[in-house]
Amino acid sequence: MIKLPSAAWRFLLVFALVEASVAAAFLLLAGGRETPESAVTAVSLMPMALVLIVAGGGVFLASLAHLLGPAGEFNRAIGRRAMGNPELPASLRRAPQPWRELAETLEATDAETSRREQELRAGIEQMNVVLASMIEGVVAIDTGGRIQLANDAACRMLSRKLSELAGQRLFDTVRYPVLRNAIEEAQLTRASRTIELETLALGGPRRLLLASVTALADRSTGGLVIVLHDVTDLRRMESMRHDFVANVSHELKTPLSAIKAFAETLRLGALHDETANMDFVQQIESQAELLEQQVQKLLELSQAQSGRAVMEFRPVDLNQACRTVVEQFRAEADSRSVKLTCTTREPVTVMGDADAIHTILRNLISNALRYTPGGGKVEVLARRETAQPLIEVVDSGIGIAPDHQSRVFERFYRVDRARSRDMGGTGLGLAIVKHLAQSLGGGVELESRIGRGSTFRVRLRDSPES
Repeated sequence: MIKLPSAAWRFLLVFALVEASVAAAFLLLAGGRETPESAVTAVSLMPMALVLIVAGGGVFLASLAHLLGPAGEFNRAIGRRAMGNPELPASLRRAPQPWRELAETLEATDAETSRREQELRAGIEQMNVVLASMIEGVVAIDTGGRIQLANDAACRMLSRKLSELAGQRLFDTVRYPVLRNAIEEAQLTRASRTIELETLALGGPRRLLLASVTALADRSTGGLVIVLHDVTDLRRMESMRHDFVANVSHELKTPLSAIKAFAETLRLGALHDETANMDFVQQIESQAELLEQQVQKLLELSQAQSGRAVMEFRPVDLNQACRTVVEQFRAEADSRSVKLTCTTREPVTVMGDADAIHTILRNLISNALRYTPGGGKVEVLARRETAQPLIEVVDSGIGIAPDHQSRVFERFYRVDRARSRDMGGTGLGLAIVKHLAQSLGGGVELESRIGRGSTFRVRLRDSPES
């Protein structure tokens, strides 16, 4: 059964009474044409019909006004909602049907819309957090090539600010022909493309980027997503690994070739030459010792780099460690006419591994003696700088040019390869120093000037007992 509001029932009732009165009047008038009595009766009923018509009209208008009255308030409420005020006035909640039901429906719709907006906002915030935390750069462009999204990593890789990218055409701000070709091919074939490009140096180092260009699944949008991977360090490590293999082969081949040559000379008759055979044997022994040093240094470096070296951390007296190692090189320093000293200024104790610290000192002192000419000096000291313990090895040697200083800690890197090999260097000592210092929780620094000498400074972790 259909339920109508009370106002609608009143409207229908009044309308029915008015229609009945009007119909009765017209019937009487029609009948009055036949007899005078009927005409008199009809005339006498006319005032009553007029009263009913007027009364019914008034009730009709009052009912209509009551029924349509909330329309204005409802219209104003919708206007306020458009201005950001979603609250409905209490009068609409008490309004007659169907206004009250419409207000309830509108409030329910508002609640659902608000819930969905919150879910959407939470999803966007979550996506922004994920994009911001990614180390990969992400750039989204539309079918017209305009940038719709770019995360922080992408801005860093492309050396651009977000304000310079958002809403701009990608090719107007980032001009890399190889990237443009990949994007055009991906748009045409809807297949992913991967390319490698080198960024332009804008006040910073050049970077190698691996860019993956993927077309969105929805063909109607025509958009693309570009994911950028910074492979600079990876390519550098690959180059270092290639150089390492080449250097190891070369460094091991040199003494082996010498040993083979001297042994062949002895076999071909020099063995019975009493004036030269001992010289050849000594050369073989010298080259074998060099080969042994190379292998030992490689093992030490491998352990230091891999972290497999077992270290026993305990308090170590740096002054005592310096004195011990300096005495081990006293004879070599005297043979080179180099003044080797150990300076102690204050008690310095560190938390570290004694063997690792001795290895660091041996490599630094050996390197300093090798590149300090006769009459020079090498000073070894332990001290504190702003409460941090450190070891310094200072020499008055030939020095290192600025363009070589950042690379001397690389494996097999030599400033002067011929001089280093002649002096018995392996090219691994400083690399071992660097990795052992890092394993001890510290680091190594270099200060050097051509013709003035070098200072190697190793910073270590303080001991809680100091």
